[in-house]
Amino acid sequence: MSLAVVTTALANLANIQIEYELIDSSPIYRLSGSVANRGVHIRSLIYKPQDHESAAPSGIKIDYFQAESGTFVGKRLQ
Repeated sequence: MSLAVVTTALANLANIQIEYELIDSSPIYRLSGSVANRGVHIRSLIYKPQDHESAAPSGIKIDYFQAESGTFVGKRLQ
C-alpha cells in the first residue's frame, strides 16, 4: 500500500490522472494482542494525458508484486 501512496503523491504533483486496482491475492494477517490487521494489495494505474477525447487512454500499471487478476477501484476512463 505504501507504493500506492507514494505513486499517488507524485502523480498529484505532476497533475497525472491515477486510478487503482484492488488485487485479489492471499491476504496477509498480523496479530497484535487482540487486534488483527489484514493487508491488501493495490496496483496504481497512471495515464498519459490525451490529445483528444476519442483516443483510447494509454498508461502504465505500477505494482511491486506481479499479479494477474485485479478488481477495478475508482472511475473508469471512457
